[in-house]
Amino acid sequence: MGHGERPLDEGPRERVSTELVGQWPAHAREQITDAPDAPSAEPAEAPPHDEALDFVRFCYRRRHVAWPELYDEMCAVASRGAFRGLGYADLADHGISFCLGDLAKLAALTDRVVREEQALHEPRAGTGVPMMLSPQAAAG
Repeated sequence: MGHGERPLDEGPRERVSTELVGQWPAHAREQITDAPDAPSAEPAEAPPHDEALDFVRFCYRRRHVAWPELYDEMCAVASRGAFRGLGYADLADHGISFCLGDLAKLAALTDRVVREEQALHEPRAGTGVPMMLSPQAAAG
């Protein structure tokens, strides 16, 4: 054996399959293709739990900020169990997931709550200070 050469392993050699070279296995093809005649694997999305809406309202009322700052507040509240003692796992049971794949759903939920809260607390056009009735209008 020369310098830098390794001895050959005389044991059984590992065999490498070349059957899939340039092809996807069947199970992978099913996952990455959208066959138009295949039924959707995802069930219809359920409406948010009342607990989920209450959690987002609770967080919004603490900071009065919108997404993404509200996400930070929700994470802080969940990590402390500051909302009814519920942590991350408990909130997930009620439809609040902080997973990357669920952020769009959480952002939509927070947007809904923020709009509802703002509508409750914004002055409505034409509903400023109530006008006092003049004595003549009251007598008539």
